[in-house]
Amino acid sequence: MGCEHIIATRGPSGSLCYSKDKGYHETPAFSNRVVDAIGAGDAFFAFIAPCFAAGLPQEIVSFVGNAVGSLAVQIVCNREPVKSVDLIKFMTRLLK
Repeated sequence: MGCEHIIATRGPSGSLCYSKDKGYHETPAFSNRVVDAIGAGDAFFAFIAPCFAAGLPQEIVSFVGNAVGSLAVQIVCNREPVKSVDLIKFMTRLLK
């Protein structure tokens, strides 16, 4: 396909990213409570596309994507977007 990165979401198994340079990288799912999975994949890709475009490493991109997905599955019927402030707070809690 000629792309530098490929990433796939795997629901409760997290995500799997492949890079020509670094090979495979698995990132676990961070949510243990799923209210509604509708739109979680869309939110994931909406946040990671600019991260890849900015040249961030696949480990960071996968972490951001899975954090977004974890927040998105807690929003019923995709009623509102994942807010950047909520994402930053969530990632900060994960890293502590």
